[in-house]
Amino acid sequence: MSGLVGPAGELEHRETALMSVTDLLDDGHHRYGADLALGAAGRHGITVRVVPRHDLLVDPLELGCVAWAS
Repeated sequence: MSGLVGPAGELEHRETALMSVTDLLDDGHHRYGADLALGAAGRHGITVRVVPRHDLLVDPLELGCVAWAS
């Protein structure tokens, strides 16, 4: 999620972007990336929430696998 940083440090006018695998690392890990188009000048903030995504999932939170990074 990205957006302009407001006066209290919160993200305003938030936008989300889907990430995709950009690289398979030698140790079995995957590297993900996303393109973000910044529509305005100013202070921008980014936070990342990683959740599973699959057509058979009713809700991405149902497996209890969520990781946050900021």
